[in-house]
Order: sequence, then structure tokens, then C-alpha cells
Amino acid sequence: MGNNTINTARTKALISLLDDPDTKIYDTVRAEFFNADFNVITELQTAFDTSDDELKTERIVEILDRIKCKKLQADIENWSAIENPDLMEGMLHIASYGYPNFDLEAITSLIDEITNVVTAKIEGKAPEETAKVLNEVILKDFKFRGNFREYSALKNSFINKMVETRATNPIGLSIIYLLVAKSVGIPLVGINSPGHFILGYLTERDSGEEKSMNETPVKNSSHTEDVDGVPFDHKKTQRSCKLINIRMK
Repeated sequence: MGNNTINTARTKALISLLDDPDTKIYDTVRAEFFNADFNVITELQTAFDTSDDELKTERIVEILDRIKCKKLQADIENWSAIENPDLMEGMLHIASYGYPNFDLEAITSLIDEITNVVTAKIEGKAPEETAKVLNEVILKDFKFRGNFREYSALKNSFINKMVETRATNPIGLSIIYLLVAKSVGIPLVGINSPGHFILGYLTERDSGEEKSMNETPVKNSSHTEDVDGVPFDHKKTQRSCKLINIRMK
């Protein structure tokens, strides 16, 4: 993308030309958008949402997809370069690709609400009990569930849609758990095991023995368990790990 700043009035004027059948005009408009900064995305998305002209809609899609892809790439590269990137910030970058005008307040309010409920229920509880509380609150009280019918749907990757529908895939559910856990101070970690993304609950260990773990498949139970299998280095962390088994129903 270029660095040319186009104000709102100019952006709207260019959008109004997108239904012109003259391809030369379209090429000129498209080139100007491609040389503009990312601020044009909002007006283009609004125009797409309200357009009832087939040609205009098709052209907006072409322009918007390219600009949003460039923005997402830049955002994720900058985000991943941070020493300790914030998960929520990364998810919002992804959401802005699919839904540039998403409702941020709806997302943060729900995570805060879940966090408050979990906080009130885990005081003084052991890790196994805390994991059960997470499952009960997220899966039962707030009714998050697995999106079996559309398991591979793109919307499962957008946190605004997760919040709206309460349905997503195992990675999406894990993200909700991690966001809540971070806010509450529960030591959950994501584990990219072969074939599945799962969660581990880190607990301080008493002995100097090195522990290990493997994946626990998603099934109809809610608990944590010690497992053995895939090497996991605890020499530096001095912690052991239990796996949280998330129910998909």
C-alpha cells in the first residue's frame, strides 16, 4: 500500500465512480485506492455493506480484499515482532480483516463479564477445580460450543463472530479460555500438538523431576489430568503441566 492520505470526501467520491462501466475510469480509481493508506478501508467496507449494484460491489470486493490483506500482513508482522505480543491485540487485527467495522465493545465486555464470573468462583480452589470452573462458566453459563457444522468456516477465526455466535472450533475455544485466564491470572498455556491445539495448566512442582505431557483429545468430559508422552522441558520453568480437556458439544 502507498502512503497517500485520502480524506473522507475524496474516498466517497472515488467510491461513487465504481459503478461506471468505463474500465479506464475503474483502473484509475483502483490505482488511487491502491496507492492510498489504510484509512480508506472503513468507507469501502461501508460502501460494500450498503451497495445494491452488482458491478460496484464486485469492484469494491476486489479493491477491499487487496487492501485488507496488505493491512493484515503489516499488522501481524508488527504484532509478532513485539517481545510479548498481546493475544487480544492479535485477534483484533484478524477480526479487522474480515469485519473492519466490528464492535470492539461487544468483545471486551463479554470477556470482562466471563472474567468476573470466573474470578468470583475460583478463590481458594486447586488447579483441577479451577479448570472445572473455567469449563462450567465458558461452556455452560456462557454457552460457547464447537461449531461442528461449519468446522472449517473462516468465521471461526474472527473473535467478533465467536462472541456473536458463541460457536467456533477448538482453536477459537482455546483463545477464549486464554483471554479469560490471562485476565484472571490463571497460568494457561497454548500447546501446538500434532493435529490439535490444546491447553496446559502450569502448576508449581515440588520435586526436581522433569515431567512430560501429550495431547488429550476433545471429548465429553471436563477435567485435567497428568499425562506422559511428548517431551516437555520443565527444567527452566520448574513447573509441571496438566492438560485441560475442553468439551465440544
